[in-house]
Amino acid sequence: MDKDVYDRFAKNYDARWARFSEITIAQALAHFSTNLSHKTVLDIGCGTGTLIEKLLKEHPEIGSVTGIDVSRSMMQQAEKKLKGNRKVKLIHQTGKTINLPAQSFDIVVSTNTFHYFINPRAKLQEMKQLIKNNGLLILEDYSKDSLLVKWFEWIIRFYDSWHQKAYTLEEAEQMVSHAGFTILQVAQFPIDVFWKGWVIQAR
Repeated sequence: MDKDVYDRFAKNYDARWARFSEITIAQALAHFSTNLSHKTVLDIGCGTGTLIEKLLKEHPEIGSVTGIDVSRSMMQQAEKKLKGNRKVKLIHQTGKTINLPAQSFDIVVSTNTFHYFINPRAKLQEMKQLIKNNGLLILEDYSKDSLLVKWFEWIIRFYDSWHQKAYTLEEAEQMVSHAGFTILQVAQFPIDVFWKGWVIQAR
C-alpha cells in the first residue's frame, strides 16, 4: 500500500470525528440482529475500532469480531482501545484484496469506508464471498448529495490520497444489488445540518 496518510492524525481521529462517528456508527449498529450469540463479524475499514468497541458493549454474547484496515497507525489506536479482548482479532490489510477464507462471517459491516474503495463493485464481490450463506451485509457511508459534500470531495484529495468518491444512497443500492445481494432495508439519515448518511442492510 501507499504511505499511511493517517500517520499525521490517527491519535486525534476519535476526538476530531467524535460526533460524526457517534451518529453514523449508531445507524449501522441499529441494523444488527438483536441476538448475536456465536455470530462472527467482520468489520472492513475498522479504523480506530470504535464500532467494534460499541458492538462488544451492546452484544457481549457475540462470538467473535475481526477488524481489518489498511492504515497501520489507525489500527494501533484500535489495539489500544480494545486492549487485547479475546473475542477480537485485528488484521492489518497490506494488499488490495482481503485475504480471508470464503464464507467465514455471519455479518460483514463497513462504516464510513465505502468512499475509499478504488473499485467498489469489486469490493462488494469480495464481501459477498466472505459472508456465509444467509449472512448479512451492513454498509454505511456519508452521502454526496449536498453542496458542502461536493466541495469536501474536491478539497479532501489534497490531504487524503486514499479518498476516492462518495455516493448517493441510490448509487450504492444499485451497486449492492448488482453484486448479487438482496436488499432488506435502507435508510438515509441526517448527520448534521449539512451532512447526510445512508445505511444498507442486505443478504
